[in-house]
Amino acid sequence: MMLGLRELKISLAATKNPQEIVRNFFDHFVAHILVSDYKTLKTKNNPFRFRRQILTQLRELQFDTPKVALLSTHYQEQFETSYDDAEAMVHSHINRIIRIFESVDQRLATIDDFRYRLEKRVADTVRYMDKTTPGMSARLSRVITDAAQLDQRKIPKLETLEETGFLAPGSVRSPIRRRVATKPRVIQQEIIDPRVLEMRQLFKEYKARREVRPEKIEDYIERHLLGETQISAGQFTIDSIEDYICFSYLRHMRSLGKKGRTTANKYDIQFSDKYVNVADMVECRDFSIQRR
Repeated sequence: MMLGLRELKISLAATKNPQEIVRNFFDHFVAHILVSDYKTLKTKNNPFRFRRQILTQLRELQFDTPKVALLSTHYQEQFETSYDDAEAMVHSHINRIIRIFESVDQRLATIDDFRYRLEKRVADTVRYMDKTTPGMSARLSRVITDAAQLDQRKIPKLETLEETGFLAPGSVRSPIRRRVATKPRVIQQEIIDPRVLEMRQLFKEYKARREVRPEKIEDYIERHLLGETQISAGQFTIDSIEDYICFSYLRHMRSLGKKGRTTANKYDIQFSDKYVNVADMVECRDFSIQRR
């Protein structure tokens, strides 16, 4: 493939006719090298696509004494030589195959770089082809003169060139961009400060304690109604954040959705006009609550 590319480059450099350069580029490079050889190199069943697996097996074979002994015996019988020479030949062939497959990436990079430079050179030739065409300036001058004699109303007005493409993105004048190989990088596990994890856990616990759920409110009521048929607001205790939130929502259970309305239907709440202080934390209208 490299020899074919070099010969094509020499041929294109020796050609002075731009049309001939483009014709040879498509006939020889695109048809024979790019479509045939390059496509074959990228096919699924090409051995170079499995070079990593092959290299792994070859390196394991180098230290597999029984298999090396079998190969050495076979080499000894085939080449009619001593066992030591046959074993040295086996290791030599294994190392040679390893070197070939290890150099594949470098060779492919060289081919891609050469292909990029060749396509860029042809694209430059196409770009300047019109400028070097004999008589092009005279033809453009006549076109401009004829256009100036036309009625202005018949000439479409261009307000911008952003939507008017003279050349398509896939034009020959736009060569394929150079492929840049991704550099390897070491993936390191991010270590989170233990204090941050502790703060996250504390925040989750605090958020869970402030969560309003009808089940919590029902447990809070039943804990105070234990052994009683009816209890007033002043008899409730507030010993924690959970108790404070549950007591605050006692009178508004129906606003907690379907589950809240189901819980509220289990009790009767009667309000009075008198205000009462509960546990020196909440001042509200007095009420009494009992099971239905």
